[in-house]
Amino acid sequence: MVRDPLGTYGALARRYGDAVRVPFGAGRAFFLLSRPEHAERVLVAGQDNYVKAFTYRPLRAVLGDGLLTSEGETWRRHRRLVQPVFSQRHIVGFVPQMVETAERFVRRWPDGVMLDAAGELRKLTLDIVGRALFGSELAGEAQRTGRALEALQRGTVIGTFLPGVTAKRELYRRVPGLGGAIAHLDGMVQRVVQGVPGESF
Repeated sequence: MVRDPLGTYGALARRYGDAVRVPFGAGRAFFLLSRPEHAERVLVAGQDNYVKAFTYRPLRAVLGDGLLTSEGETWRRHRRLVQPVFSQRHIVGFVPQMVETAERFVRRWPDGVMLDAAGELRKLTLDIVGRALFGSELAGEAQRTGRALEALQRGTVIGTFLPGVTAKRELYRRVPGLGGAIAHLDGMVQRVVQGVPGESF
């Protein structure tokens, strides 16, 4: 689970099916759900019946109490703030930009050459998100941001197994490689908030 969480999740689903109860320490477990209707039930139809898993504690320590990590009234307040951006009208408005960006990426891929799919999709995602949501050019930061997110994922997965430190952001900053990753992501978000042009990233 620590070395390869995504690979482990895939193996569990292939071996045990679409809904897997995974024991995790004394008296604790989490469920791995793999079907769209499961996501709809947990995230939409029955969202008030569920709370964030303990595995979110390290993310909360590093990222703060945002939409991804918060619960209860804090989560509802954050969701109300961002909901207008994800209305059907806005999503439809993003489509031409998304299509144009994807087509531009594909056009520059040379024929017959093996590509790093994860790296290319990371650039594409950051470009679309930056332009559509923030009006910023983020694609140039894709490689460094990808490394930072990978370091963050590794650190928070390990932190899940060390409950005594999961609430202390400063401890994560001292982990080799993770402190720089956190600083990079903080800086990128700060520049987006301040409206710094993409060239300065």
